Amino acid sequence: MSFRNALLASVLAALVGATGCGDTCDDARDRIEECGSAANPGNENEECSGVIECAADCINDASCEAITGEAEGEANDLAGCLNRCSPEG
Repeated sequence: MSFRNALLASVLAALVGATGCGDTCDDARDRIEECGSAANPGNENEECSGVIECAADCINDASCEAITGEAEGEANDLAGCLNRCSPEG
């Protein structure tokens, strides 16, 4: 699994259980499902703020092809956005 795919998978897992920031994370979960990408169950207590909320914004702005990895350039742009959300990014 590439770094990009590992990063996206970990963000997707976190988004599934995230709560508390209005529609941002809900919209991201809906977007992931709309695109047919599988997400692993997340932590139900994860707060939708900071890194998670930033990642949700990246997902909401991404195309389905970026989310599923079908468009490599767009998927790399998504991975870059997700990486900038991390404290180290």
